[in-house]
Amino acid sequence: MARAKKTRSTQDHTSDTKTTTTNLDHFTGRSVRDEHVCPTVDIIAFAKTRRLKWVGHVLRSEESNLVRQVLCAEVIGGEQYQAGGVLSELPPHSNLEDLLEMVSEKDVWRRFTKFKLSFQS
Repeated sequence: MARAKKTRSTQDHTSDTKTTTTNLDHFTGRSVRDEHVCPTVDIIAFAKTRRLKWVGHVLRSEESNLVRQVLCAEVIGGEQYQAGGVLSELPPHSNLEDLLEMVSEKDVWRRFTKFKLSFQS
């Protein structure tokens, strides 16, 4: 059985690595050190907002989507959502149909998620 030789890439990845590890240009425009010393972004609020956007995306997907089916089953369950869970930040709704109606209008859902982000900051 022949063994394959391991070869090393000769490409210089230092510029790519430096961009991803020392700059947050895509997010804050500041270096990691500057952001650590004087934070300008509430990471928790940002994560909650992204999670709400994801929930909206999933609930707008086809009914055959397995993740959508699981989320809908959680909503139909009627129990209070687990604190810190994916559904814990949802707006008040009386049933699944109300929630799906809110989510179906992307502009309304975007405004809601932006409001949640600004309210939590």
